[in-house]
Amino acid sequence: CQEDGTLTAPKQCLAVRCGPAPVQDRACRKYMLMVTSTGATRNLTSQHCFDDSKEEKPQDLFFMDEAFYTCVKGYTLDAIASGPKVHSRQCTATGEFTAALKCRAVICGAAPVDRHAKVLGDFAKHLNAVIQ
Repeated sequence: CQEDGTLTAPKQCLAVRCGPAPVQDRACRKYMLMVTSTGATRNLTSQHCFDDSKEEKPQDLFFMDEAFYTCVKGYTLDAIASGPKVHSRQCTATGEFTAALKCRAVICGAAPVDRHAKVLGDFAKHLNAVIQ
């Protein structure tokens, strides 16, 4: 309220900023930007894997925006070949992203037995492991 009894113009409310979506090992990141409080839709269709070196300027995300992560080939969220590969992290009202899930190497199971070969350790159960 001013001296003359008139009200000053209200300040505009702005969405909380979380900054760029975090980079995640063994996953590609794609943004999904939500509808803003004014009804405008923001959209970004670029996708980046592992690091920001190829991204000119990382896109800031705001409250309710989401970044989707897809595990790269040979990795899933539960280490099962047919398991889930996509998860998301949302920008929260506190300016932090929700917790990350980890992409895990697919477990291939026990190596087949061959009379002219031997399995060296249990590491041979994972993607790209070598059996001699």
